[in-house]
Amino acid sequence: MDDRVHGRSRAAGCTLESKGGSAEAKRAKCGERLTNSALALASRLPYCLNCGKEIPPGAKFCGNCGAAAQAPPSASPNVTTPSPPLPSAPTPPAQTARTDNRPEGIRLFVTIDLVVSILMIAFGALFVLLSAEGAGLGAFFIIVGGATFVPRYGYSNAKPWGIRAGTAKGVVYALLGLLFTVASISPLDVISLVLGVLGIAYGALNIYYLTKPVPKAYFYVRR
Repeated sequence: MDDRVHGRSRAAGCTLESKGGSAEAKRAKCGERLTNSALALASRLPYCLNCGKEIPPGAKFCGNCGAAAQAPPSASPNVTTPSPPLPSAPTPPAQTARTDNRPEGIRLFVTIDLVVSILMIAFGALFVLLSAEGAGLGAFFIIVGGATFVPRYGYSNAKPWGIRAGTAKGVVYALLGLLFTVASISPLDVISLVLGVLGIAYGALNIYYLTKPVPKAYFYVRR
């Protein structure tokens, strides 16, 4: 009859002795059923669970009764599975600063045009409000000052028509300057003469600069 019943073993003709075993294993006598704890302890000792004889290390079978030897259970390493990293919050795209790729001359003309437009509109409004005789001249100043915003818009946004509008603006300012210069000679009017010279110089500078390769590339080359 098989000595292993319901997970327990019966030692035949011997007493399990262990130098380092527990008291329960030492008290187990031949013919007694081993408790679960004693059976677990005996399976770790180098003895046959069937006959109780010592089994040499590495032997797969008992040399006395031929029963299969039970290898001592190997302690499985406590492997900790790393948890997957938490998804990080998406990084907002960096906002790139808008670069001003306008040439220096274009930026200068844009600033001067703004100042000139405001001054011409302001002086024209004063002429219209304070002098009935100068209402026509004041209205002319307002129209020219307002029209100056057109080439300024073309300069700022690199419109292809901006170079033509700037050239036309230069011609208008040069003609106005010439008109003021001639009108200031007789009788001599220093203010009109200064304004006339400035108008001629600014208009001629506009025309000359817009013939250069740098502004042409700015207006016509696609970026």
